[in-house]
Amino acid sequence: MRTKTLMAVVLAAVALAGAGCTGGKKEQLLRPGLDQFHTGTCYDAAPTVLAVGDLAIRLRRAGEVSTVDRTTLGSGQRELRKLRTSAELEQPVKDLVTAIGFVRLRVDSNSYDSKLMEAVLNAEQQVVKRCVDT
Repeated sequence: MRTKTLMAVVLAAVALAGAGCTGGKKEQLLRPGLDQFHTGTCYDAAPTVLAVGDLAIRLRRAGEVSTVDRTTLGSGQRELRKLRTSAELEQPVKDLVTAIGFVRLRVDSNSYDSKLMEAVLNAEQQVVKRCVDT
């Protein structure tokens, strides 16, 4: 009987963790592989877009941004600004560049707020949605 109770507690804990403890609302982030991106600009942007997205996921609850992460944000922003985008992709890429810029400004002024990473992640997801078939 004790084993069954312990198993029930463990399973309940795993279920809560899997649901993100959000009352059943589960966040669905698109994390495609590079080969899933459309050819052309999307494929060219994919490594940078995914790297920025992975960084935003990791930092969205962090209290500070390391020097390495600052460098990654800066280089990602520069790479995205250099892209030649189609009309369909132009605004989502601009939104991502802008969101990264706000994070960098706040980090440099020692007023970083991890909620800013949600804006980066949301902008990254818009680019991903335009660049992969879901």
